[in-house]
Amino acid sequence: MLLITALIGGFQIFVEPAIMTNGGPANESLTMVMLIWRSGFRDFAMGYAGAQAWLLGVIIMAITIINFLLARRWVFTDVD
Repeated sequence: MLLITALIGGFQIFVEPAIMTNGGPANESLTMVMLIWRSGFRDFAMGYAGAQAWLLGVIIMAITIINFLLARRWVFTDVD
C-alpha cells in the first residue's frame, strides 16, 4: 500500500519543479503533471491533455494491479 501511495504521490509532483525551474533546462525536470498542465493550459490542447491524463491513470492502475498480484509472493497470511 505504501508503494502505491508513494508512486501516486511521485506522479503528482507539480509545484516544486514548476516554481524552481519551470521544467528546467531542456525539460529535464518536467514531470507528467506539468506536461499535462502545459498541454492543456499553455498550448490549449485540452484533448491531448485529457489523453495524457488518461494514460497516466492507466499507468498507475497497471502498476497497482501488478503490485497486488505480486504481493501474494511476499505477503504471508496464516489462514487455515
